[in-house]
Amino acid sequence: MRERLQKTKHTFAIGSGKGGVGKSLLSSNFGIHCSKKAYKTLIIDMDLGGANLHTYLDFRPTPTRIDLWNPREPESILKTISSTAFPGLDIIVGSDELLASQIESASIELLVYEIMKLDYEVIIFDLGAGVGPETLIPFCAVDTPVLLSTPEDTSIENAYFLLKKAFHFKLRQVSKELGYEQGIQEIINKPLKKFSTPSDLLKYIGGSEQFPGFNSKMKELSPGILLNQVRSFNEESIGPSMAQVCRHYFGLDIISVGLIQYDSSMWVASRKNKSKMMNYLDLKFCGQMSSVFQNLLKSVTFNPQRNKIRA
Repeated sequence: MRERLQKTKHTFAIGSGKGGVGKSLLSSNFGIHCSKKAYKTLIIDMDLGGANLHTYLDFRPTPTRIDLWNPREPESILKTISSTAFPGLDIIVGSDELLASQIESASIELLVYEIMKLDYEVIIFDLGAGVGPETLIPFCAVDTPVLLSTPEDTSIENAYFLLKKAFHFKLRQVSKELGYEQGIQEIINKPLKKFSTPSDLLKYIGGSEQFPGFNSKMKELSPGILLNQVRSFNEESIGPSMAQVCRHYFGLDIISVGLIQYDSSMWVASRKNKSKMMNYLDLKFCGQMSSVFQNLLKSVTFNPQRNKIRA
C-alpha cells in the first residue's frame, strides 16, 4: 500500500449524481477564474465515456487524453495534460470511448492519486453522472467536494443519493485505513441496535473509546452545496435548507456555498463562446458564479492533518 500523500494545494470536485445540472459549465469557468487569479490550475474531465468539458473551453480534442495514462507507468499521467488558451489553465481531456466499467476501482484510485501529486495550486475534478468509483473516489479525496443541484425534485434526490453513497464509501475507506473494519461492521450489524440516521451511527461510534480518531476522519468529508438555475425567490432557500437537513442527517459539516440564478441571456452568450462566459459580467449569472468561486477559494484553509489523501 502506498504511503499517504501530503498535499499543499487546493483540490475540488464538482458532482451532482445526474447530468444536465451545469457541472461542466461550472467547472470550466471555475478553472478560468482560478487561472485569472494567478493560480496554476488543472481541470480534469472524469466523465469516462461521455467527456465534454473541453467544449466549454473551446478546446479541440487531441490524442492527448486521459486514455494515455497507464496504471503500470505512473509518470504517464504527464502525457495526458494539455494546455488551454488561458494562461495558467491546463486540462486533462476525458475519454469518449473509455468506459468506467472497464476500469478497476484500484486503478481509478491510483489515477486520482497521481493527479493530486501534480504540481498545481488548484486541481478541479469535473465528475460525471452516477455514483460509480470514478465519481466517489475523487469526491471523497479532495479538500472541497461541491454538490451541485437545481431546485427540481429529481436533481435534489440525485444529489442526496450521491451524498449517501459518498458517506458509505468514506465509512468503508476510514474503517479500513484505521483498522476498524470488523468492529464497525459488528456495530452496524447489531440486531438490537438500530440507527435511524448516519448521524446516530457516528454519535454511537464517537462515544466509544474503541475507535479513536474515526469521527474526525469521517468529517473530512465536508461537501458544500451549490444550487444552480434558481428561478424564484422561494427557491433561494432550498440550498441552505438542503445543507441543514444533510448536516442533521449525516452528522457532517455540510454548508451552503451559494446559489446561481437562472439567466436566459446566459444561453445566448454560451452559444457564442462558452469559454468566455466570465467576460459577460453584465449577466447576473456570471456575477453570482464569480462570487461563488471566491467563496470556494476562501473556504479552503490549509491544514496538514486534513489535507492528505489515501491512494
